[in-house]
Amino acid sequence: SPGQSAAALAPAESDRSDVKIINNSAGPVKVTAIAMNDGAWTMIDYNGGDRSKLAAEKVGSNKLGLSLTAGGNTVASSTNGSQSPAIDSTKWRITGKNTGNNELPITVGAIASAVSTKIENAVTAANVVFTVAWDK
Repeated sequence: SPGQSAAALAPAESDRSDVKIINNSAGPVKVTAIAMNDGAWTMIDYNGGDRSKLAAEKVGSNKLGLSLTAGGNTVASSTNGSQSPAIDSTKWRITGKNTGNNELPITVGAIASAVSTKIENAVTAANVVFTVAWDK
């Protein structure tokens, strides 16, 4: 339902690293904002996927940059809670469940600082919050 929500995300069938938003309502919705917030790791500028800035970071500094692409529109982390550029909500649109096209696939890109040991247990490295509204 519309409003700020940690939308229902599910791994895409074709690529386990991708996610999708599923609209189970009868009407179309759109993503109007995305916030990428610190979790156990600190959000940084995705920098177009260029890892060169991370080379200067200390091992174990737990820095993470993300990019999310849907409908040809890419939104990337810049700092905690913000992204750049602003989302183009016309590209982040999901029609209703009775239309046969109620899923929005999202391709995820990430850069991260080095760690000294294998991460054995699941960690919430970051939190991504999608704001969803009715698309009238």
